[in-house]
Amino acid sequence: MEREDNLNNILNGQMSSSSGLDGKMNSTNTNQTTIMEGDGSNIPPEFTAGTTPSILNTIKGEFCICEFLIGSDTLVSKQGIIYSVGLSYFTLYNVENNEYIICDIYSVKFITLPRGNMRDYMPSSPNNNNSRRNRR
Repeated sequence: MEREDNLNNILNGQMSSSSGLDGKMNSTNTNQTTIMEGDGSNIPPEFTAGTTPSILNTIKGEFCICEFLIGSDTLVSKQGIIYSVGLSYFTLYNVENNEYIICDIYSVKFITLPRGNMRDYMPSSPNNNNSRRNRR
């Protein structure tokens, strides 16, 4: 129930207190100061509220199905556990293949957080026909 409450708060424009972001989304965009890490990458101290990276960071550790627009008419689906989130990318961990998938945040169009057991949505499951229509 707590997971659904957190997701409902995100969708209603409120961030959970555990996310490290202040209560509600603000409508002003502020420039963020970045921190230079030892490997040369720039990591923001926190994401701007209401952005895709902010929402993905809030649901880090959750199983999800992501659909990406490739070209002008092709949707490609990837699934896994959200492992890490950056400004322009996020990483999915695919449990079935024991692999990490680095995804472009700007080409993601749909992110589905299925209810129930994540094994019901994996291709190797005998109950799954690997079709979005059959998940209801």
